[in-house]
Amino acid sequence: PSPIDVPPVHGVSPKSEKMLHREASDFEPLTGLVFKMVTDKFVGKLAFLRIYSVQLKKVQNIYNQRFSTNIEVVLYRTICELVNNSLQHSNATKIIINLTSTDSIIDLIFEDNGKGFDVSKVLHENTRGTGLRNMVSRIESVNGTYKFESKLKSGFKAIFSINTGRRHDKA
Repeated sequence: PSPIDVPPVHGVSPKSEKMLHREASDFEPLTGLVFKMVTDKFVGKLAFLRIYSVQLKKVQNIYNQRFSTNIEVVLYRTICELVNNSLQHSNATKIIINLTSTDSIIDLIFEDNGKGFDVSKVLHENTRGTGLRNMVSRIESVNGTYKFESKLKSGFKAIFSINTGRRHDKA
């Protein structure tokens, strides 16, 4: 259904245990409901959730520019993984996606205000961090660079830069 057709959601805050009222809106903090949990032998626990609202800000200067299909797919999958991780793991209420292009460089900066984590630990554990490692692999496959910044209780920031080696023309 359309967000304007969805009635407000009522629930209890996991932090304060206060009753909350949320409209289905881009201006409300992240609100979602895990409606199903399953265990998969390949990926572990999966949580199916419905998102009712999240503050999402996107900044871009890429309007009608096209890049190679490979770069576009890498960027799309990376953004999907970042948003999924924030919604599933971080308790973030805000997500900012900044995608810009200058001559031959594409920059993707992703930030959330979630609980943060030890990036080095997650990247090097075999049981966790497959999403981060997949992003690194994808970005490196198009000769891109990456940097992750996070501290406990301070959110997460990912910076990706891809040098396409050519000037982009508007399509």
